[in-house]
Amino acid sequence: MGFLVLDQDYESQAQAKIQAKIQASHSLDGVRLHGGNLQYEITLPLLTNPPENRLTCHETAQETAYVSAHISSCIHALYSQLELAAHTTTNSSYSSNSSNSSNSSTLVAPEGIALAIEIAPQSFDIYLECDHRRYHARRLYLHNPETLPLLPFIYKLSIKSTKTYNGVCDLYDIRPLSLLVPLQCIAALPKLTTLLLPWMWERPMPCASPSTPVREHYTRPWEGPLKDARHEFGNAICEQEKFLYGKRIPTSLKNALLHF
Repeated sequence: MGFLVLDQDYESQAQAKIQAKIQASHSLDGVRLHGGNLQYEITLPLLTNPPENRLTCHETAQETAYVSAHISSCIHALYSQLELAAHTTTNSSYSSNSSNSSNSSTLVAPEGIALAIEIAPQSFDIYLECDHRRYHARRLYLHNPETLPLLPFIYKLSIKSTKTYNGVCDLYDIRPLSLLVPLQCIAALPKLTTLLLPWMWERPMPCASPSTPVREHYTRPWEGPLKDARHEFGNAICEQEKFLYGKRIPTSLKNALLHF
């Protein structure tokens, strides 16, 4: 058993996504990074399940920690590359237009960027029949959130899990995030005005089955993880500097759509 990461160069992946955005935003005035939407999908490492060493029924804490580290690396790479791209495009634009300062001020669109982060479902090389492995209860955490660079040009953030249709409902193979993760992400976005969390990995998850027992069987997480996640979220709201490592939720935040 182990994880297989096909491409561990998270910095290059994030850079390629941002560079594609920059290339699409070229104008006669120069390079314009800011403005429009930027969607970034995080693909989880493939979980191997060889016949000679089958996965155990329940996921271990070490496995969860590994996936948390993977997601953390991807988010840190995205923030770092956004900061670098903003700095690079601003400097290159200003230097190329140094003879005309009035034009250089138009190179940054005032609306900023709407950033969307999507978490892909867990995948296996050989899929299991055990529901304990397909319906994840352990939540993933963001490592070292205090080191995320500040991105003042992000005005809107959405975080969600990519839908999957392999099981009875969309919760199949979805890895829930700690409710601290969205708060830690927005703490580094001082000009954020809108936060969208279409589903905060809570129950009940929308499901096609009309049967209440069936819905609860497939969508209701264990009481312990559910209670712990809610306590974390509430504590972070009440004691922001403690749980957000000296930072606070941006005062510019006006709209928050949270689906519990």
